[in-house]
Amino acid sequence: MIRVRLATVNNVCCTKGDLVMATSANLHSIATLQNPEEFATLISEASDENFLVIRDENGNGLTHLAALHGNIPLLRFLIENQILEVDALNKLQQPPLFFAILSGSLETVRVFLEEGASFDVADANGETPAHIAAKVNNLEIAEFVSTIGVDLNHVNNMGETALHVACRLENLNSVIALSAAGVNQNAVSGKGATALLLSAQRGFDEIVRVLLGRGANPNIPDKTGNMPLHFACANGDHQMAELLCEHGAALNVHNHELLSPLHLAAKSGGLELVRALLYHGADSIFPNGVGITADVTAYANGHTEIGKLIASISPDRFSRLRGQFEPLTNKPRIKLK
Repeated sequence: MIRVRLATVNNVCCTKGDLVMATSANLHSIATLQNPEEFATLISEASDENFLVIRDENGNGLTHLAALHGNIPLLRFLIENQILEVDALNKLQQPPLFFAILSGSLETVRVFLEEGASFDVADANGETPAHIAAKVNNLEIAEFVSTIGVDLNHVNNMGETALHVACRLENLNSVIALSAAGVNQNAVSGKGATALLLSAQRGFDEIVRVLLGRGANPNIPDKTGNMPLHFACANGDHQMAELLCEHGAALNVHNHELLSPLHLAAKSGGLELVRALLYHGADSIFPNGVGITADVTAYANGHTEIGKLIASISPDRFSRLRGQFEPLTNKPRIKLK
């Protein structure tokens, strides 16, 4: 076993006072070396005392950076020389395990598991290994971390679970792994949003499909009273609205501005979107908070054809016309006007 510390880097001789500064500037370069012999040439015999305090400007040590680069040979070298800092924390209170997860290398993560790294840990932002894995969008990593015993429903300082993070970043693989592992689909973040609402608001169709397939509730509003369908309609997102309606999204409900999804669709000007809402049961005469129906909203925003369509559909007529839609495509066999 070699007892080591960094003493010279790039042929620069270091005095005791200069040691930390000189080596810190080169930690990132050293962390990419793949040949243990090449690494060993930068090491001189001494105690480990100075070596273990070397940090970059963010407080990361060589173990953090080797983990980030997925540098297995270097990590094995550190293990063999008993200088792997498994539990060392940087300025954000993050251990090297977090960097191993960020590397996207499952083998690197397994190294830290084998060396006894704790997975029951949170950093200064309240984020756990599950939150970090949610950011990577690597299915193998997300599945491994999700099944290792990490609390999947732990919330960070923003009140987000790992699922919120994955959805916010549109990381489909992470969403698939977390959902399959049993994360709470309906947890509400500090801002009052479910993961489904975040995804619908951003138009992430595939993620919404996964969440709904795993039983996410489409009728949980945020702090403004908006449900996922409100956002889909405000965005003029016909496909998203169809998907939500097919999974039981409430149609005749107000947000805090006392607007229904149909009012928002009428304002956005999507004719096919409005047709879809009417087909799924939106009430054409359901008023907003001041008694205005969606047809008037459409006319007021210059969407004459939409206004005519909504005005022509009474509840009685709707029940007759619904049967004239093709069951597979939801497209009318006749023109509604």
